[in-house]
This record gives sequence, structure tokens and C-alpha cells, in this order.
Amino acid sequence: MSRRCERGSRYALAQVDEGEAWHRADFQTVCAVAAVWRKRGGRGLPTRHDIDPLHFGPGLLPHLMLIEVRSAADYFWRLCGERASFLFGERLAKRTLGELERSAPAVAAWREVLDCTVAKGAPVYFEVDNVTSSGRPMRGAGAMLPLRAPAGEGRQRRIADVLGVLRLAQLSR
Repeated sequence: MSRRCERGSRYALAQVDEGEAWHRADFQTVCAVAAVWRKRGGRGLPTRHDIDPLHFGPGLLPHLMLIEVRSAADYFWRLCGERASFLFGERLAKRTLGELERSAPAVAAWREVLDCTVAKGAPVYFEVDNVTSSGRPMRGAGAMLPLRAPAGEGRQRRIADVLGVLRLAQLSR
């Protein structure tokens, strides 16, 4: 089941049930990343150190994001693939969610997805509709996959990072 969260007339985000996502063709890239994430975690959640870009291959890398959980109040994009950045129309790497919210209020919807991922300690699958700053309508399928804090980093943060994946397609007008 999808839940649509309207964020202005140019942006909408909906959570998608994990089982539904694994059976939809538009989530093929997302599920390929999630399969690698699951394999690297074994029986539990992987850490950022368990994830190596070589595990994904060049076809998936442009769709990936590595987001550090700074606090309950903010997130920091360590890395962001060029295709994932395209949704926002600007580079995300080395920027915080708080900073992005000031320049693009629609980004607030991402806080909901990230907060849910961290709180659940489980993947959150979603679809997004957006109109880029140049007026191109886009549809995307994505997931936020939690990465646990490595052993020895204390227990104050169970989820230290989030591996994001976003696959966009341009819609015809």
C-alpha cells in the first residue's frame, strides 16, 4: 500500500510496502541495491564499512547516496550519485538536510523518510513525483537502507548511516 504525502504542487512522496516494491518493475534498480545491502549485512544490519562501492558496480553507483545520521535533528550527505542529485537539481554531497531545507522546502519530505528509517531500523521504500527546476516531470522509485553503528562506537546511535538509492525516470508531458 502506498501513502501519499503532498509537499507542494511540484512534489509528492509516497511510502511503498517492501513486498510490493520487490514485485514492481520500476523498483528493479532499488531492489538490486537492497539485495547487495542484505547480503553484506548477513543476519543483521551492515555497517558503512561493510559496504564497498565495488559491490554495486558502475550501473548502480549513480543512484546511490550515503547519508550520515548526525543527530535526531539533522542528516549529512557524505556521497550522492549524479542521478540521485538530479531530483534536487543541485549537488547534495557534503551538505546537511537542514541546509537543503532552507533552499528547497520540498526536501522536508526526505526528513520523514530518513526519520522513519532510523526509528524503525529497517528499510523504507518510496516513490516520488517531482518537477525539476527546469520544468521536467520526473518519477522515481527509491529506498533508504539503514546501516548500524560499528562495534565500539557506543550505543547512543544504533543507526549511524543510511544507504539511499533513487532511480528516476522522466515522464512524458
